[in-house]
Amino acid sequence: MTETEADHLFLSRSELRTLIEALRTIPAIVRDLAVTIARESRTRPGLDETARVAPKSMPPIDLEAWQAGEDLRNVITSWVRLVCETRGLEVPAVNDLLGAAKWLDHQAIPFAMTEGSDSAWWDITAAIDECRRLIDLPTTADVVIDQDRLRRANNSVLTAYEVEKVAGKLGDLGKGLNRDRVRYLAKKGLKSCGVDGDTSFYRLGDVLAAHQKHGRRGERKADAQ
Repeated sequence: MTETEADHLFLSRSELRTLIEALRTIPAIVRDLAVTIARESRTRPGLDETARVAPKSMPPIDLEAWQAGEDLRNVITSWVRLVCETRGLEVPAVNDLLGAAKWLDHQAIPFAMTEGSDSAWWDITAAIDECRRLIDLPTTADVVIDQDRLRRANNSVLTAYEVEKVAGKLGDLGKGLNRDRVRYLAKKGLKSCGVDGDTSFYRLGDVLAAHQKHGRRGERKADAQ
């Protein structure tokens, strides 16, 4: 960073360094958050000792962890767009958290030169800390996933690889669901909601609906008997 650049920054060198270090933890956070989201939903310790086990017909998604990931993605992608608009840069096709965080890391100086970044860096690091908190949260009682929570979970955006990671925790709904199955469903009409290079992103609800619609060969034979 040159002295001229530093004179036009809304962030101190220390704040900028903190932001960059935080952004570079996001790949590990995304991996850990996917595991947390795939666990059976839980309450915080002591909040509800009478909570019941979620019915097996509903995916046991940790919605609080999912929402934290979505909040982090939203704050970063929003600033990617704002930096591009303010600095006259081409808006990249990054709707996923990893891609947006990588872009912001590489464009940290333009970000720091954008008005409002002096408060935005705090929002971003706070959102990262919230994801860490939920990853490390100890688990106790199961909670019921109602239809509203199920709807929100179905709106989560995942890659085929992430769908495979989550599928094992979805009970009967996720049986037989892996990366190859998602690719097969895409050939059968499953629409992606975003593309970044060679990586496609899908809404979990769309994947599960297509998975049920296009029954596996073994299931079709069993139904025919």
